[in-house]
Amino acid sequence: MENPTENPSKATEYLQELNRIIETQQELLEKQRVRIEQLEVQVTDLCSENARLKDQHQRHLAACRPPPLQQLGAIKEHVLQEKPPIELNLAAWSYHTALLRPVSLGYVHTRQALFEKQAV
Repeated sequence: MENPTENPSKATEYLQELNRIIETQQELLEKQRVRIEQLEVQVTDLCSENARLKDQHQRHLAACRPPPLQQLGAIKEHVLQEKPPIELNLAAWSYHTALLRPVSLGYVHTRQALFEKQAV
């Protein structure tokens, strides 16, 4: 094998090839930097959107959340302590108090019985 110092034109050729390789690598690195910046912007946008959606979801859950049991108990107690007005028939009064009962199979049967009473 020839020694590059013995043949200057061969040494020049090697250096030119190395320079082309270095330029290509630098171009690839620059493209990767640009792509990384684009992805970082996307990640930032997605993080913001995620935070917004989490907040929106929490507000939705808060709006759908039933009142605390203490409040339900107080409301039920208040309604049950009231005397039905004379002009209301018993079926109507039972219907309104049935709305405060917990949802259960018994509640469904109570509502069915209520509608049967109204039909009579």
